[in-house]
Amino acid sequence: MVWVQHSDGDLERDSEPWQYVPELARQDSEPLVHKTYGDSFEDTELEALLAEQR
Repeated sequence: MVWVQHSDGDLERDSEPWQYVPELARQDSEPLVHKTYGDSFEDTELEALLAEQR
């Protein structure tokens, strides 16, 4: 599992609305990718993380 979390001008990083809902609990072993574009691969390490998990 790889988590992807978006932030931008309307959804500021570390703000209350930016947080995951309590029902979703990320494990420390699960990678987290932060993104600022609509495309999860643009300017992130997502592609490399997915390649490692093959």
